[in-house]
Amino acid sequence: MIDEYLTGLRRLWRPPRAYGDLDRDRVVSSLELFYDLVYVVLIAVAAHRLSAHMGWATLAEFGVVFGLIWIAWICGASVYDLHGRENLRTRAFTFAQMLLIALLAVYTADLEDRRDEFAIAYGLLFVVLAWLWLAVH
Repeated sequence: MIDEYLTGLRRLWRPPRAYGDLDRDRVVSSLELFYDLVYVVLIAVAAHRLSAHMGWATLAEFGVVFGLIWIAWICGASVYDLHGRENLRTRAFTFAQMLLIALLAVYTADLEDRRDEFAIAYGLLFVVLAWLWLAVH
């Protein structure tokens, strides 16, 4: 009975898919769409800030923030697409990323006063992403 329980737990927390272990019949999950939607909200917050304070400095700041957001989205979406599974491990790490992205949206809205918090949240997001990529190795 204990062995069956442990086997069930191992199935829920399996390691990521190996490189080359592609699922050709995979469809986009609701979690992936929700993950992308959180990034859309973050970009909307950054764009709203740009529209409220139009100027060359704000445009340059938007370009940098958008570039950082784009890099994080590409890294996170690629990990999920290439190595994610429909299990608890993938969902837990995806929700952790979404929490950090939501924090980035909060700090992006008031970026002039919260640059340090933005940098810390972005750094934590990349710690999670780096862990996911290293776990594939």
